[in-house]
Amino acid sequence: NNDQYDKAISHLTKLENRCASYRDTSAVLFFIAKSYKDKGQTSKAIETYEQLLKIDASCSSAWSNLGLIHHEAGRVSEAKYALNQALLYNPENPYAHVNLANVLYKNGEFEEAKNLGLKAFQLNNQIPAAASITALCYASLGDAENAKKFCQISVEIGVKKNIFINGYGHNGQPPFSKSILLTACVIFVFSLTSLIETAGREMLRIVA
Repeated sequence: NNDQYDKAISHLTKLENRCASYRDTSAVLFFIAKSYKDKGQTSKAIETYEQLLKIDASCSSAWSNLGLIHHEAGRVSEAKYALNQALLYNPENPYAHVNLANVLYKNGEFEEAKNLGLKAFQLNNQIPAAASITALCYASLGDAENAKKFCQISVEIGVKKNIFINGYGHNGQPPFSKSILLTACVIFVFSLTSLIETAGREMLRIVA
């Protein structure tokens, strides 16, 4: 609840004043920002991430989480910039690849989004959202076989990890939520290319 977040932020803020290095400070600010985000105070989360990035501009996870916040608010340009910065500083950050793939998918850039999803899955094949976004992209591109393949993978990982919940996971990455499960199952049912393309567009509306 909010009281717990308030206590966490208070303790972390006190800890920030005792940090001996910029890396310690950036680590504390990262968790303060996450606490604000989880509490629903996105403006404070953005402010804190920006404060962190002034201290440590190379923090890929901070850029990725900042990009996710902008994406959720519909700020496409800001989201793309932040997520590209995340990948600039750490090209092997799978969560940044997934987050950027989601931005591009919603923007209709299916091919590039698919490639990002595949890269994320290559870097970490236990991220359900990496398989889910890849499946959605394949569906939108009319590739029924690969859409089914990655739908199955995403469901298997989600069941294994038991994370069919709403919210956010590691590094702010959306987990395998109920809406993603619905998307995967519906696409899996469709076998004709034309229907898969339609399903991909309709499910984007549901997941949004």
